[in-house]
Amino acid sequence: MLILFITLGSIMGNILGICEKDISSFIFLLLLLFFIFFNSNYLFSKLYSFFINKRIPKKRIQKLSKMFLVLIVSFSFFYFYSSIVRNTYDNFFKDVEGKEADFEGIIKEKYDETEYKNRYILLVNNRKVVVGINKYRKINVGDKVSIRGTFNKADYAKNPGGFNYNYYLRSKKIFGIIKIKSLKVVEKNKLNFFQKIVNSVQDFVNSSINRYIDKEEERELLRSLLIGNKVGLSEEIKSDFRDSNLSHVLAISGMHVSYIILTISFILSKLKIGKNFSKILTIIFLFFFIFLTKETPSVCRACFMGIYTLISSLIHRKPNVFISICISSLIILINNPYSILDLGFQLSFLGTIGIVLSYTSGFKGKKDNIDNKGKSGLKNKLKNGL
Repeated sequence: MLILFITLGSIMGNILGICEKDISSFIFLLLLLFFIFFNSNYLFSKLYSFFINKRIPKKRIQKLSKMFLVLIVSFSFFYFYSSIVRNTYDNFFKDVEGKEADFEGIIKEKYDETEYKNRYILLVNNRKVVVGINKYRKINVGDKVSIRGTFNKADYAKNPGGFNYNYYLRSKKIFGIIKIKSLKVVEKNKLNFFQKIVNSVQDFVNSSINRYIDKEEERELLRSLLIGNKVGLSEEIKSDFRDSNLSHVLAISGMHVSYIILTISFILSKLKIGKNFSKILTIIFLFFFIFLTKETPSVCRACFMGIYTLISSLIHRKPNVFISICISSLIILINNPYSILDLGFQLSFLGTIGIVLSYTSGFKGKKDNIDNKGKSGLKNKLKNGL
């Protein structure tokens, strides 16, 4: 119950903090929450009697009041935290925005490609920006480059409800775009030790796919399924998956992480490694897999839920799926509040919650049948049918 109210508060605070610069909205909502809190005894008892048709116990009212206070604290903390993050995105490159300037950074990864350019993620002062480099120019991931160019933020939504490219980039922790005028490679292979390991694994996967798969379309599809790399995936294939309502297959999430956990567990069991040590190794690999797949929200959600389940078994505690959902969402939002605007984040969490609620409701209906010894009414029959 506690973690649920913290999560609800974090979602409210995050959305308001990153989307609303005027603090008056926060003050109004905070006063409204405090009004509900100070009148919680009356409001909770009325709501409980309306929906449950019973008188709510006094202890439960007191517990709900304390939880509501936790929600207010969580809401306030995440509002100010996400506001600080928003100001960082707004102001970090403010001095050079729209002006020609010199930048120096490290090519972190390939972002995507067009007919004439490859676009890369460049780390400038440990901040991500997108740069487009002509395909004829030989650039490798890990190169330290010196750039002369113009920094600009991405466009906001020009029409209400339209696509907001600025929020989209921020959901990937990208600050903006540098339009290059000149570029010079300063040093080669300047990634840190961990990034070198991640890149070497990605290169191994890519080289293995190239070695054993002949058709280019099949290669790109397999890259997308294994490590979430959709850079070379054609629009035709993406469109085919969308038209077939199978786009979720291309997004690495719970299904892929389940296969990973099962595969690692099977291999380690054959190596006759102790169960607890096997779980620890699986947890380490899941953390590594998050970085291997570029920290996409759906992968983070699935991996953190898997890690929570493995840790619970290590300390001999029964895992709770709702707690694991809440913990994984909090970790993702603390890492990047703008993740809440990412469609992958929204669909991954809402889909998982829907599956869990359907699953538990179905089993509750079956339990009712057992308790009634076959004398189930129409309500339970409909529930079991669904």
